[in-house]
Amino acid sequence: MDTFTVARLATRPLRWASRVAMNPGKAARSTSSRSCSMPLTRSLQEVVLAVHFVEPLPFNIVDVAAWVSVFGGANPTFVQLPLAPPFQLPTPGALINPVTVQLVGETAAIPRVRLQGPDKHTVHVLQNDRVAFGWHRDVEVGVEADYPGYDGLRGRWAEEIERFVDWLQTRVALTPSPRVVELSYNNAYRLEIDGHRRKISDILRVVDPDRRPANAFNLAWSEFLDSPEQGVVSAQAGLGHAPPGHAVLALNYLGFAPSPQPWVGSLSSAILDASDKLHDRILEIHRAAVFAEA
Repeated sequence: MDTFTVARLATRPLRWASRVAMNPGKAARSTSSRSCSMPLTRSLQEVVLAVHFVEPLPFNIVDVAAWVSVFGGANPTFVQLPLAPPFQLPTPGALINPVTVQLVGETAAIPRVRLQGPDKHTVHVLQNDRVAFGWHRDVEVGVEADYPGYDGLRGRWAEEIERFVDWLQTRVALTPSPRVVELSYNNAYRLEIDGHRRKISDILRVVDPDRRPANAFNLAWSEFLDSPEQGVVSAQAGLGHAPPGHAVLALNYLGFAPSPQPWVGSLSSAILDASDKLHDRILEIHRAAVFAEA
C-alpha cells in the first residue's frame, strides 16, 4: 500500500496563498471576502456554526424535548449524537494536534441532539454547553446543491441565536454567556467522474503531481489566528466514501475562536465577529490548497 502522510503544526499562517493566482491576501479579511464564500456547491457536504457557553445550561430531558418541538418545525428528523467534549484554546507556546484539537472532558447529563428540518438543508444541534446551526447537503456529492453561501448562513445564524436566547429566557429565565465560537466545513470531492479516476493532485495543490496513485492518504495541519489566544483553525484531508458509495477525497476544516468577554450589544453580534474571522482564515487556506476547478 502506498501511503502518503503529511502533518504540519504551525503557529503562523501557511503561506501557500502567496504563490497561487487566487490569493485573497491579508487585506481580503473583509465583508467583500465573505461575499465570495466557498464556491463548493458540488463538493460541500455540511457547514455548521456553533457557540459554546461559559456555563452548561441547566437542562433536563424535558427541556430538550421542548427545544425539539420549538426548533424542529413540522415533522423534523432528529437523532441522538455522541457527546462532544469541551474545547479549550491553546496556551501561548503550546503545540496543537491538527487531527484532534478538542480535549476530553466530563460528560453531560442530557443527550446531544441533532435536528434536520423539513427542507432537509437546515440543521440544529443542542448540547447542554453549546448550540449550533448549519446547512446540510441533501443530494449526492458531485451534484449541484442549493447552498446559500456563508453570508446567507450568517444572517440565518444571527436570527437563530436571538430566537434561542428568547426561548431560553422564557424556558429557564437565563441569558447564556458565550465562551468559544466554532465553525466547520465538510467537503467531499468525487475521485471518479464519467469513468475517469482523478488523482489527489488534481484536487489539492499541495500534493506532488508525479506521485503514484495512493491507496491511503492523510494530510493534516493547524494554524493560529495571529496568536493562540485569538483562535485556531485545523484542516484534514483523507480518502473515504460519500453516499451512496462514491470514492471521495474528504477535506474538512474546523475552527475555534474566543467570544469577546465581556460582550456588549446583542449576543449574535459578538458571536458573528468571531465566526467571520474563522471563515476568512478557512477561505484563505482553502483557496491556497485546492484548485478552483476541482
